[in-house]
Amino acid sequence: MKKIFFAIFVSFFILFSFSSAFAGDCSKEIPKDNTNWEIQDYLKDCAPTGSITSNAYEIKDVKTKIVNITNKLILAGSILSVGGIVFAAILYVTALGNDEKVKKAKSALQFSVIGFVVMLLSFPIVNAIVNLIYGIG
Repeated sequence: MKKIFFAIFVSFFILFSFSSAFAGDCSKEIPKDNTNWEIQDYLKDCAPTGSITSNAYEIKDVKTKIVNITNKLILAGSILSVGGIVFAAILYVTALGNDEKVKKAKSALQFSVIGFVVMLLSFPIVNAIVNLIYGIG
């Protein structure tokens, strides 16, 4: 069962780490005719959001990136904690009155619920800290 939760955790990590929070705007089309165009002009706007480019470095992009990453981590943690609650319920049902297994299931349920509450409370805490650091506005 630990391997299944580990596989779910790794898959969510991979899914959220290669997300559109890091993608740039590469919507320019290459000209069809043989006019003079440079590859640098085409790739100029493809830099990831918040990265240092030749343009002015903007703090709001870093703030947006931090909020996007933490929100995705909070979402992944919430999904994992709900999975932990389901796992604890399965443990409780399969305990069949065995005191040791029931105690293990209750402990798993307790930690999963605590994890879920922490994930729910972390969203406003992270946003408040980011607003405090980068200024409101």
